[in-house]
Amino acid sequence: MNQKVRLAIVGTGVYAARRHWPVLKRLQSDFEVVALVNRSPDKAQALRETIGTGTGRQLPIYSSLESMLKAEAPDAVSLILPPAANPEAAELALAHGCHVIAEKPIAISVTEGRK
Repeated sequence: MNQKVRLAIVGTGVYAARRHWPVLKRLQSDFEVVALVNRSPDKAQALRETIGTGTGRQLPIYSSLESMLKAEAPDAVSLILPPAANPEAAELALAHGCHVIAEKPIAISVTEGRK
């Protein structure tokens, strides 16, 4: 039996709703979205409702990546953030034992990306 990857979405803007969730919805046999993170929780509400319609679940919303990582312990995070915010978020997720998927460049420079 194949166990689903417990995935948290970090960054819940337009791209997450229009591009990312439709793909994850088709991959529900492989992924289970377990939480949403946005520094402005109100901005995550629309994505929460969209995902809830597709899954029948109300996902928790966190304003802090670290709080979410401690509370939910996801297997992976999907970073849908501006590239400048990716390195810090990726390092934090990796420190918590999570796999990291970055939808945009992992960093704004090669040096930051290699780090």
